[in-house]
Formats: sequence, C-alpha cells, structure tokens
Amino acid sequence: MSRKRSQKKAILKGAPVIWMLLFILYTSFSFAQTTSIEISEKSSGNSLPGAHVVPAQSGSKWFFLSDIHGMITIPDTLFKSGSIEVKISFVGFEPQVITVHKGDNLKVSLIEDMTLLDQVVVTGLLSPENASNAMHKVSVIERKKIDQLAAVTVDQVLLRETNIQFSRDPILGSNIFIQGLSGQNVKILMDGVPVVGRLNGYVDLSQINLNNVERIEVVEGPLSVAYGSNALAGTINIITKKKTDPKPEFGASFLVENIGTFNAGANAAMGIGKNRFSINLNRNYFDGWNPGDPTFGNPEPHADSSRFKQFKPREQLNGEIQWSRTFNRTTVTLRSHIFNENITHRGYPRGYYQEDAFDYGFRTTRFDNSLNIHSLIGENTWETILAYNLFTRKKDYYLVDLTGVEYTEIPSEQDTTNIDYFMLRSTFVGQPSSPKWRYRVGIDINHETLSGQRIENKSQAIGDYAVYGNIEFMPIPEITIQPGLRYAYNTSFDAPAVPSLLVKYRISNPWQIRLNVATGFRAPSVKELYLDFVDINHDIQGNTDLGPENSIHLSANVNYTRLNRGRLLKASANVYFNDIRNKIELVQVSESNSLLYQYENIARSRTSGVSVELRYTIGHWSIQPAFTYFGIRNQLDETNDFSEWIFSPQATFNVTYDWQKADIQIGSYMKYTGEVPQITISEDDLQQASISDYTIWDLTATKFFWNKRISLALGARNILNVIDVPSASSGGAHSGGGSISIAPGRVYFVKIGLQF
Repeated sequence: MSRKRSQKKAILKGAPVIWMLLFILYTSFSFAQTTSIEISEKSSGNSLPGAHVVPAQSGSKWFFLSDIHGMITIPDTLFKSGSIEVKISFVGFEPQVITVHKGDNLKVSLIEDMTLLDQVVVTGLLSPENASNAMHKVSVIERKKIDQLAAVTVDQVLLRETNIQFSRDPILGSNIFIQGLSGQNVKILMDGVPVVGRLNGYVDLSQINLNNVERIEVVEGPLSVAYGSNALAGTINIITKKKTDPKPEFGASFLVENIGTFNAGANAAMGIGKNRFSINLNRNYFDGWNPGDPTFGNPEPHADSSRFKQFKPREQLNGEIQWSRTFNRTTVTLRSHIFNENITHRGYPRGYYQEDAFDYGFRTTRFDNSLNIHSLIGENTWETILAYNLFTRKKDYYLVDLTGVEYTEIPSEQDTTNIDYFMLRSTFVGQPSSPKWRYRVGIDINHETLSGQRIENKSQAIGDYAVYGNIEFMPIPEITIQPGLRYAYNTSFDAPAVPSLLVKYRISNPWQIRLNVATGFRAPSVKELYLDFVDINHDIQGNTDLGPENSIHLSANVNYTRLNRGRLLKASANVYFNDIRNKIELVQVSESNSLLYQYENIARSRTSGVSVELRYTIGHWSIQPAFTYFGIRNQLDETNDFSEWIFSPQATFNVTYDWQKADIQIGSYMKYTGEVPQITISEDDLQQASISDYTIWDLTATKFFWNKRISLALGARNILNVIDVPSASSGGAHSGGGSISIAPGRVYFVKIGLQF
C-alpha cells in the first residue's frame, strides 16, 4: 500500500515535467503547421506593411493585410484542400499570384510597377516612350479615369483637367483653350489623324465619343515641326483601343442622367488567325434642358415658351469598324468611323396667338477613314498613315405650326457646308549603330476642300505639303538634345521654315528639366477665308484678306518623381511664353448688329503662365492638387500700344480611393476657374472682357461585380449647380454684360457597364 502511494506520489511529482513536455510538443507541432507569408520590396529588401492578400479566384471573400513587419498568417481553416492560390498586391508594385500550401512559410518580394510612374506615349515622339522620357511634357488621361468620371465625350474629361479652359456655345459646341490660346491653335488628332470640321475655328469635342478610346494624350506647347498648323498651343491625341489577342470580347454600357440623357453603346472584338476585328456602336441622346426644369423627370415640350431650351436637344449616332493584321514585322490597320448628330433649336412661340415658331435643325455628319502601315526594318521604323475624311453640316430652317405641329421649310435659309480632307503622312525613324543618336524624316501632305452655297465661287481649296525632320542625340547620358525643322509649301501663302529645339536634362534620378524653343506658322483655314456662317445667334463672315500667323514659344519644365515603399510623389512645374504676330481673331464689325463678326488679323498677341502639379499616392489613396496662373496681352495694330497683362488663376483638387476589399472606386473631382481674361475687339477698339469665376465639383462611385465583368457607377456632376456665369466687357465705345453657359445644372447619373 505504501509502495502504491509512493508511486502515485512520484507520478504526481513528475506531472509538471510531463505537462511541460506535452505543451512543447503541441506548440512545436502548431508552429510547424502555421502558414505565413513575409512580403518585402525586392529592390531594397524593406518590408511592406499594409500589403493585400486575397484569394486569386472569385468566390472567396477573405482578406488580409500584412503587419508592420510585412507578415501575414493564413488560418488552417481556409485550406479546404492542401493548397490555395492567393494574389498579393501593394500600391506601386506589380501584383503576384502564388500557390500556398498548408504549413508554408514563404517570402515574397514585390517589384516596383513602373507603369504607375509612367505611361507609354506616342504623340510627337520618334518612337513610343515612357512619359518621363519624352522630350516634351505629355499628360495622359487613362481609361480608368474616363470610366471613373463616367464620361461619354472628350469635352467631359478635358473640362476637369488642369491648364485647360472651356467655353460652350449651344450650337457650335465646346471650345478649348490651352496656355491662353483658343481652339484654332490646338491640334486635335485621332490616332494621329487630324479631326476636321472646325466651326468658328475649333473642333467641337462634344462630338468625339469615348466608347472605344484607350487613353488621351495631351501635349502642352508646340508640335509645329511634326504636325504643322494648329499645333502651337498644344496637341490632343485620342488613342483608340487596339485588339491584340484573338480572344473574343464583348462589352456594353448604359448611362441615364436626370436631365434627359439616355446613352447606350456596345462593342465586340475577335481574332481569326492573324486578323483582328472590332466594331463599336453607340447612341447618345439628350432631350434638352432649361434651368426651370424639375430635378427628376424631363417634361415633354409644349406649344409655349417651355419648348425653348437653353441647352439644346441633340442626338448622336456613332459607328466604327477596325481591322488589323500582322505580316511578319509589318502591322496594317484599317479604320472607318461614321458619326451623325442632330441638334434642334426650338424657337419661342410668336404672334398674338402664339400659334407658330421658327425652328432650326443642325445636322452634322463625319465619315473618317484611315489606313496605318507600321513596319520594323531592322532597328528602324517606317510608319505611313493615309486618311480621307468627309464632313458635312446642314442647317434647316422651319416655320412650325404649333396648332397642328406642321413644318414648312424656308428654302432661302437652308444651307449645307462640305469639307473633303486628304492626308498622307509617312515617317522614317533611323537608329544608327551608335545608341547616342537617332533621326526622323517624314513627309506630311494635307489637302482640304470646302464647298457650299455660302462659299465664294461655291468651292475653295488649300493644300499644305511639307517635309520635316529631327535629330536626337545624347552628348552625355544625362542630356538629350533634339533640333527639328519643317518646311512646307502652302498653295495660298508663303510658308517659312519652322525650326524647334528641345533639350532634356536628367539632373539625378528623381529630377529632370525640359527646355523648349519653337516657332510656328498657321495659314488661315478655308473657313476663316471663305465661309459665312449665319443662324439665329451667329453671323460670322470669312475674310479673304487674312494673312498667316507667325509665332514663337519658350517653355521650361521641371519634374520630380519618387516611389518609396508604395508612396508615390510626382511634382511638376511649368512656365511658358507665347508671342504670336498677325493672330487671327473674330472681330465685331458693326455697332448696330451685335451678332456680326469677321475674322481679322491683330498685330500681336502674347500669353504667359506658370503651373504646378502634384500627385501623391499612398495606400489606396491618390491626391492630385494643381494650380496654374496665366495671362494674355494683345496689340490691335502697330499704331496702338499693348493692352495691360490680364491674369487668371485656376486650381484643381482630385482625390480618389480604391476600396479593394469591397471592389469600389470613389472619386472627387473639383476644379476652380478664376475670372477668365479676354480681349475683345469691336471695330477699332480693343476692349478688356472677363468671365466670372466658378467651381465645378463632381463625385463618383463605381462598384464592380463578377470579377470586374459588371460595373455600376453612381454619381453627381456639377454639384454646386453652376449653370451660367456673368461676363462683362469695358473700354472703348462699348461696354456691357451678359452671361456664358457652363453646364446644365446639377446632374445625377447611373451607368452600367458590361465586359466579357
């Protein structure tokens, strides 16, 4: 009995040791089964706290963030089989998809995503380059931002950009200003082909649909050597989507706004062998809007004053087909695009009984065709673009019987204007054996014919045939110098040689400086020379006595870029000066007729400005403030002094948040436009004018479903409800005021997107 008690006592005495051994074995086994991932930055080896780890396949909903040491632990309960596939991501780095087995202790190094620092651009360059390596300053508006804004046309995107100003005409559309210069000095391209059909000197950007656009490249400053006329203030190149893989694709989008907007679009693409095909169709419909209309529910027009709309009803139809094929090292792309727009201007009822009214209809048709041949010849590149574009604008004038809604045409007021445009552009870029230099030579042939009843002799044509070239060389690795020269023969005017000089200096890895000196030449367009445009709100006369513009541009740009542990900082400062002689402007030529304007040359026009842009990205936040300050100064003729400099500020503040766990993207876009200076000319008087300041603020939120195949966007545009802003002029014999239309009030929208 005593022996049993002593054995029991010994067992109890050794129990703590046994329990300790069991605990050590258990914890050792447990730690052996713990699954962990240590996430770090490959270039420096630093840990990445806050990295995301999510299931690679849709269906599972779990989500992990790495701790301050870059570590995450995956519970055993998530391993329903022996392994799982996870996606590891961190802002500023390329995501990785890896397979993790139960019990693994892995180390993963993420590589910096250079596409976050740079986008590849092509506009005006010898070859595709990262934006930071471009010889001139290029801003890129990516498809992601276009979708976040739920933008439908190009003007809706550019309206929110820094250094770009807009004016809007209810009939002629949107006019753009860059560096204080209006649309006639801005080149608009679609895949490198000029967009024709300028009204009042500018292209209506509300007619260019974004359904098939991949990105928009904006170059501030002249590209006169590469693109000739209209490229002094800047160049906007709209790059369409290109089908590269044979996998079939289908997409559709639907947008509804409370002001009576109903848009729908569809696209499809596929590959057969080496052939790639795509088709895009869309319809944009706007029912017109007045400030007194209800917030929700757009009323049908009645036979009273409500039939008149400040923002005119319009319908746009777009269709595009594209084919491409690769033959060894040559790619051939054929593109055809047709566009039709109808704008309706309903007049006020007239007469004692208000029984009839005058209505206008404006129909615009574009038929654009281009052939692009891109060949690689050894280390050299040869690209040829052949384009033929047709533009037609027809004005119809009706007397409407409001009692029976009968339309009677008034033939004397009917008018049709046609433009035929042909372009051949061929460029060879040579890369000698030395990597320190390369060159570009090319030809640029443009021929434009304008015809119509209001054209002198019913038809007029201008041809511009140019040769141009650039040499790019690096005397030392940090400095790149690119002189260029363009010489053109113009069928109507003597064109001078147009030189340019670009210098890029990379001071150190984050710092870079660009210097730009360029001259420009712009011959008057056939419309400025010969077209008379008359409707109820316009009486614009051409002038055959116009002379060409000559200009010089100076600018400097400083960039700073730094990416550190997922924190991206990009800063840019830009200063510029433009001096234009014989600038072509619209001049009010009659005191008795306030609508009568004619194109005239003014002796000299100068613009100058400075801008600062910042972009800071941390985690899922992106913050982008920017500020610009520009001014203009004009001289009417050599006998008059310059007007005083008139300056205007502008600021933007954009914030976006990518809520990855919920697959939601949220954006706030705010733009303040200060009092915009303008110089107006009335007969022999130079007058100062201004448009009051205003702020546009948009909020959007986009939710993605089914692995981003379906998107739902909700938002509000113009939250501050800016409709009209006052405008005023003073000086000379005329002073007055009025208002400028900005936007159709506060707009709420819903957009659904499908992509398979």
